[in-house]
Amino acid sequence: MKKVMTIVVALLATMVVNAASVSWNSGNMSALPSYATAWQGQTMYFFLADSLAHDNSALITALSNGTAFNSFGADRSGALPGSPFFAVSGTGVDTSFAPGDYAYGYGIVFNATGDQFAISTVKQSAVFAAAGNAALALGGAASFTVYEIVPEPTSMALLALGVAAVGLRRRFRK
Repeated sequence: MKKVMTIVVALLATMVVNAASVSWNSGNMSALPSYATAWQGQTMYFFLADSLAHDNSALITALSNGTAFNSFGADRSGALPGSPFFAVSGTGVDTSFAPGDYAYGYGIVFNATGDQFAISTVKQSAVFAAAGNAALALGGAASFTVYEIVPEPTSMALLALGVAAVGLRRRFRK
């Protein structure tokens, strides 16, 4: 009897949870400043978030201070194309979603020179149906904020100290 109940519970659980994916779409990104020279061809990363209230402020602060970006955990990535679409799209990794669930996510991309990055607000997907994927559109450049990357003060202080050391070494060698 216990085996039968275990099998019934397992079957019910598989009927409730589907292996589904998020169908990502960045939207038209051509409104970013200097799109053709600075952003086109760069890799955009899509990340799942826990809710619409997901807070990226710590990530934004870290990246703005020059911390290296870690793309580990990205659900999908793709290069920003040119005309006519200017949008990255594609399906992410299969994840377990129950019918009626929503996915939440955001995108991030760095410009060609690495001195700016753009990150979107967290968006909500369409509802997951009994079978299939749900679309999550980020809304294009209007949903992205561009940030400058400025090295943290300690990095600049170490760089200045190194330059001073090289200068003093040259001065005393003569």
